[in-house]
Amino acid sequence: MTHFDVEKCVLENGVKPKAIVEIKDVEKSLGNIFVHKGTIREGVLEVGAVVEAEVDAKLRQHAKVHRATTHLLQATLKSIIAKETSQAVSLVVFEHLRFDFNFHKPLKDNEIVEIEGMINKWIGHTTDLQTKVMPLTDAKRVRATAMFAEKYSECVVEVPSVSMELGGRTHVKAEDVTDRPDNLLEELRMMRNEMYKASAMSSKAFSIGTNDKYLNLSRAFFSGKLPRQLGNLSKLRHLDLSENRFYKDLDHLVSLDEVDNLQWLSNLSHLEHLDLSKVNLSKASNWLQAINRLPSLLELHLSDCELSHFPSLPYLNFTSLVVLDISMNNFNSSLPNWLYTFHRLKDLNLAYCKFHGTISSSIGNLTSLTRLNMEYNDLEGEIPKTLGNLCLLEVIGLQMNKFGGDVTEILASLFHCLPARLESIQLNGNQLSGLLPHQLAYLTNLKYLDLSDNAFSGPIPDSLGRLSKLEVLRIFRNSFEGVVTETHLANLTSLGVLEANSNSLALNVSPNWIPKFQLTEAHLNSWKLGPKFPAWLLTQNSLMWLDLANVNISDKIPTWFWNVSSGLSWLDLSNNQIKGKLPSMLKFHSFSTQIFLGSNHLSGSLPRLSSNVIELDLSNNHFSGNISFLLCNLPNETNNLQGVDLSENLLSGEIPQCLMYAPFLAMFHGEIPRELCHLASLQTLDIGDNKLSGTIPVCFSNLSAVATKNTYRGFPLGSGNLEETTQLAPKGFGREYSSNLLQLVTMLDLSEKSLSGEIPYELTRLLGLRFLILSRNCFTGNIPEEIGAMGLLLESLDLSRNQITGVIPQSMSNLTSLSYLDLSYNKLSGKIPTGSQLQRFTESSYVSNDGLCGPPLKEICGREGSSDTPTTEDQDGDENATMELFYLAVAPGFVLGLAGFCAVLVFMDSWKIAYFRFIEDTKDRLLACFH
Repeated sequence: MTHFDVEKCVLENGVKPKAIVEIKDVEKSLGNIFVHKGTIREGVLEVGAVVEAEVDAKLRQHAKVHRATTHLLQATLKSIIAKETSQAVSLVVFEHLRFDFNFHKPLKDNEIVEIEGMINKWIGHTTDLQTKVMPLTDAKRVRATAMFAEKYSECVVEVPSVSMELGGRTHVKAEDVTDRPDNLLEELRMMRNEMYKASAMSSKAFSIGTNDKYLNLSRAFFSGKLPRQLGNLSKLRHLDLSENRFYKDLDHLVSLDEVDNLQWLSNLSHLEHLDLSKVNLSKASNWLQAINRLPSLLELHLSDCELSHFPSLPYLNFTSLVVLDISMNNFNSSLPNWLYTFHRLKDLNLAYCKFHGTISSSIGNLTSLTRLNMEYNDLEGEIPKTLGNLCLLEVIGLQMNKFGGDVTEILASLFHCLPARLESIQLNGNQLSGLLPHQLAYLTNLKYLDLSDNAFSGPIPDSLGRLSKLEVLRIFRNSFEGVVTETHLANLTSLGVLEANSNSLALNVSPNWIPKFQLTEAHLNSWKLGPKFPAWLLTQNSLMWLDLANVNISDKIPTWFWNVSSGLSWLDLSNNQIKGKLPSMLKFHSFSTQIFLGSNHLSGSLPRLSSNVIELDLSNNHFSGNISFLLCNLPNETNNLQGVDLSENLLSGEIPQCLMYAPFLAMFHGEIPRELCHLASLQTLDIGDNKLSGTIPVCFSNLSAVATKNTYRGFPLGSGNLEETTQLAPKGFGREYSSNLLQLVTMLDLSEKSLSGEIPYELTRLLGLRFLILSRNCFTGNIPEEIGAMGLLLESLDLSRNQITGVIPQSMSNLTSLSYLDLSYNKLSGKIPTGSQLQRFTESSYVSNDGLCGPPLKEICGREGSSDTPTTEDQDGDENATMELFYLAVAPGFVLGLAGFCAVLVFMDSWKIAYFRFIEDTKDRLLACFH
């Protein structure tokens, strides 16, 4: 027992207790003897009396919540800060908890906010803790964290999907708080702010405490109206009402009501700190005037308040501001000029506000500024050179705007007085050009540099290699060129993230080069690293993301690489000339891993995969043999594959039965396996260009992922954090999809096979299908009448080069989303249905269907809807009639022409003499030629 387990001891003697003792503490003494210390409240203690222990439910519940929170803190610190963080000691008492941990530096403000956010998110899921008693050896086998193994050797406490630790048995569970609303979530809310018990704000609560100077109701889960009685707290210096917006459950957002008036703020003349972040101020038209009446205000936080305008101010009264955060609003205006008048301002956050226009050169007046955040707006023009006057700047965040121009001079201007302070420069996602200045070496404290997605050019300066504190370098998607040598990377001892893909760069290092950094992410796509496989990767033991696609490697993958790469969650070696075989087992330790080895010269059998591989691309290689080894896991192992591309290989054999347990894409021969119908999550099936035969399985209508119009499931091809696009080209209809939109693509491609029979009407039940390609087969029969039911989403329909007969169903005019149609080279007949859809396609969509008529074809339909194109017999009759008319017309014409000529010779002597003279001359010339 501990002092969390017992609150009272009752000495019983028959019916009535003899004594009541209130236990204050418990100590372990003399081996395994627990000594309870307390105060006698009633009666007399006697030696040998029987004791019944009772627990104070309320106090114990407080202790449970605090102890459970230590587990959440431990997991959050390891997730957000670093895995090497460790708990030093924790104090868990009824009133509060204290958590001490070991780390080499203090937490930053943004890290604390992120930790709080993650814990609140876990709490919001109302997860039940699971407690299991097991031997220490079993606990270690399930990888439970042993913080104090000698103390808690038999109890494992698990927060599902969050943490698993050895610990005591007194932890909160959902059933422990069933008498309170929202179970664990509401219990922790109550513990956070017992004064208001997570209910609506009471106006009476603010009629007292008028001498209070500090009021923090942040994240208190309040709802309802914001009481204007807050204005009664006239001595208040600090007021925080932020983050009172939360989800009561997954569908119901709860928050404070819209605030329509902030006039009560004018009574708080001593206020220095005001935080109304995430309070809806969209109807508070006087918000700026109210704040302007606070002359002592030092910090103003109005992030995500749904503000949309700046009321005009006759004068500025809150000029003492040190921190101004109005980010994540919808101003959609230019920057107000009064922003440049805060000479004491240190932190300015204007991110995500839809500001447009330019930054005034007056920004150089903000000489106290240390943090400048204007990211994710529509600001344009050149970045003012006066930025170089801000000698105290530590953070520059101007990313994701429309800034342009050559910034070589601007970057150089930052080095006049900033080098010792600047820690972060983010200019990515603009239209900036120019060269990187050699003065980069002066930024000795720089930790984060992001110049990606711009138009920078030229070589990378050698001075970059002197930035020993640089942790993140992102320069991808620019026009940098030249060679990167060991000098460029010499002293980057802190570098963890290197993203430099999509440039014209080459890495030239010695085979024995040992980098001084340990990368977690290396994005070198399109560099020139080959032909040898980079040996320096052997020294990188912390890699989680490796992108070496299209880097001219023509070597084999060394055996050691698979040990180094076991922690990867993303591996891309595609579009090289890598040869050789893969190991029999690809094993990775990451929670989920995506592997891309397509478009190489790999050969041999397919490998077996560890269960955490969710996506695999081995397309366009020389793999051979059966696929069962790849797809069918060992007994007691789960196959978590969500996407596989094995196209353009030399694979053979039948599709195994285990296919029904994992949705994937594959290429095979024989009949289409009925096992595909069990893949409820399958939404993209491309088995084109294979040797399949037989009929389309009727059970394809069971593919529920494409049978509904709201198709949001399925595996996300290339679903990492990349913002790349993927080209999807279903037979003549190429289209690019971003990695996010690709999750919505639904396609059935059964083209270029020997499939026969009729097209089953069950296919028309796939209402979520966007691409249906059945071209170049031997399908017969009619187009299903029900095909019009697919009209909402179907974008591409290709039934060309089959033997389909009959008429085009009238319902096809309902295919309103259709962008590509090919019915050519079939045996269709009749009139093309009229409407706004089918007539907008060209003749090529219907060519070589001799019986079709109507627009857009030139053939005109008859009364019965058939073509007016004449038959062979009709054509022959028409030709004979035409020749008779010809002869009848020629004879009179010849006679009339000859008579007219002779009449001229008879009646006109001069014409007659000239004619016969011409005849004589012609005769003489001919005779002269033969003699």
